[in-house]
Amino acid sequence: MKFIKKFKKLIVYTSIYSLIMVFNAHCYGNFYLTKSVYRWNGSIGNSSMTGRFLRSLVMIALSIIPVYGIAMLADLIILNLIEFWTGKPLAHNSLDPNIAISVQDDVMMIHNKVNNKFYYAFRDKPGKIFIKENQNFVPLDAKYENKEILLIKEGKIIEKRTLNRTELKLIEKTL
Repeated sequence: MKFIKKFKKLIVYTSIYSLIMVFNAHCYGNFYLTKSVYRWNGSIGNSSMTGRFLRSLVMIALSIIPVYGIAMLADLIILNLIEFWTGKPLAHNSLDPNIAISVQDDVMMIHNKVNNKFYYAFRDKPGKIFIKENQNFVPLDAKYENKEILLIKEGKIIEKRTLNRTELKLIEKTL
């Protein structure tokens, strides 16, 4: 009798797991929620030994509680699946709270809340940033220099922003 109950449980759990895997087949998403938790954890402390130790303690606590596990499970089962079937990411996280990013169709709009400027990126023009002037999109040059991002129009710097530690790590990995 106990064997039959255990066998039924095994079949139910295996069926549920199989259904989850079928629904998630070929759906590798961006794991925005998990990455957000990771970025938040990475922003704690500074580069000193004490800061690194504090980050490690917080990471262990978030693993035990299980914040990382819940975020990953939500990404895996819900958020990445929605992203896959709609073809659009659910969220576009910026590493800076003063930057808002939204996507509609093939256009990404980046809003700098500090100076209330809008920048645009187009899917068919990768690596280029534009501003809108008189209903026309004008291309900008972007330059990474001395831990800062410079946006340049016609040889003049129109925006200069110092990057935080997490953004610097991301940029240095891609360069």
